[in-house]
Amino acid sequence: CVADFSYDGIIEDGTGRNAITVCVCTYGEFPLQVKLAFPYTPAKGHRPFRILTPACLSANLEYKDMVALGGAVGRGIQSVKWAFGKTWNQLKE
Repeated sequence: CVADFSYDGIIEDGTGRNAITVCVCTYGEFPLQVKLAFPYTPAKGHRPFRILTPACLSANLEYKDMVALGGAVGRGIQSVKWAFGKTWNQLKE
């Protein structure tokens, strides 16, 4: 069983940056709890929308498993084409 949700708000790391926060939890014999933040700077005036470096806010994983998850997340987000026609790599700072 998996529960996941995301919300747009302020990153919970004390920086005050805008971020999409994603929470993923699984239940069962090996429960997983991961909270990731995808910070960004919104477009304003002549400044374009920019994606900043993602951050893991919390996780109940060992380091090697977090590295594997990070790689999978990276491949997944790089495959998305945003509504305004650019890719993750074109928008990241």
